[in-house]
Amino acid sequence: ESGALGDAKHVHCCTGPDDFIFGETLRALCEGTDGYDLSEHHSKDESDHFTTDHLEQLVPDWRERETFLSGPPAMIDAFKEHWEEEGDPDRLHLERFQPVIGGEGAKAVGEGGTVRFRVTEVEGECDGKTPILECGENAGAKLPFGCRMGICHTCVGKLEHGQVRDLRTGEVHGEGGQMIRTCVNAPEGHVEIAL
Repeated sequence: ESGALGDAKHVHCCTGPDDFIFGETLRALCEGTDGYDLSEHHSKDESDHFTTDHLEQLVPDWRERETFLSGPPAMIDAFKEHWEEEGDPDRLHLERFQPVIGGEGAKAVGEGGTVRFRVTEVEGECDGKTPILECGENAGAKLPFGCRMGICHTCVGKLEHGQVRDLRTGEVHGEGGQMIRTCVNAPEGHVEIAL
């Protein structure tokens, strides 16, 4: 229905026009829909990531709007702080690319252990509050991930030995052959994963 959106501002950030998921569809929607305004922000490196200054330029009345924000942790944290200082935090609705887990945010901390990545032949020590993904990267393994880009359930590997603790719930689980998410689990003792 024409005009049903009222006055919606959509700011989409990506590395370039060809990397804009559903870009063609949303650009067409912007052209043919009253009340929908699309702005694209392209940045190839950290020096030009979207900031609160960019927001002020593109949406000067942001303080009066309900805002829905999804993105990487550093961006979310910066905008959340900005809303707390300059706006109404109740009008900012967040969806994180990856959950806040591990470190001091871990729900339940276990014993940790050694993680052996069989394919990359890397082994690393992991405390009970650090996700296996982070542990492996710190040890030099090149591991699959997608949560940092908003694509969940891509940082998975086949558990071949041992058990893991879900840092969100504290549940210890794992059987040989089970696919586990390395971004939300920590080892409970010695673990081997087919990655």
